Amino acid sequence: MKKMHLAVAFLAVLALAFPSLSLAGPVLTVTFGGVACGVNGICSSLSGAGVDVVNFNAPFVFPVSPLFALTGNAGLMTGSNIFSSAPTGDTTQYITTGTGTITMTNLPANDIYYGLYWGSLDKYNTIILTDSLGNKYTFTGTQIGAMSGVNPNGSTSLFANFSLSGATLASIELLSSQFAFESDNYTFFSPPHSMPEPATLSVLGVGLFAFGAGLRRKMAGKPSA
Repeated sequence: MKKMHLAVAFLAVLALAFPSLSLAGPVLTVTFGGVACGVNGICSSLSGAGVDVVNFNAPFVFPVSPLFALTGNAGLMTGSNIFSSAPTGDTTQYITTGTGTITMTNLPANDIYYGLYWGSLDKYNTIILTDSLGNKYTFTGTQIGAMSGVNPNGSTSLFANFSLSGATLASIELLSSQFAFESDNYTFFSPPHSMPEPATLSVLGVGLFAFGAGLRRKMAGKPSA
């Protein structure tokens, strides 16, 4: 029972010192909307330190972070044809799955956000996000349509934001069972790390001291073998 009391006290100290620490497990939040960005259509509203953007504008070279892997007939395109529709207002180069897949690994370190300009939402599109703990979050075009209020009939574009707390993003996969899943303006966000405030460190130090003292008292009261 004393062990349990000490453990609870230790967790309470951690929660007080680091209020953003999640003990309930990761939570993925999905929202919609961005900002107009000229010939690129719609972009994420995020900017500043920790934000990385991949917009595929020509001439484009695939980066190392994130690392892209394309299968089937996935690739880069400009404009629309019978197989793919450019995102609304986007006259630049974008990426499409075709009927293949786009997989991103080696994401920016500590990435907790992914945003994309979804070119023409179709019910047969699928996005799968995997976090650093191995949890998978899967959304079909039908589900995104229900969440956003957009009809997934291939005629409407939207900007989708995926924000994760309690873990970081490890990989992202886009796939489509039919032509096609078009997207652009990929955005990633890794919050700049900062040291805890001195007052926070003081609270943590006091808590750890109390935890250690309690543990020593417990050990002192144990009969030696």
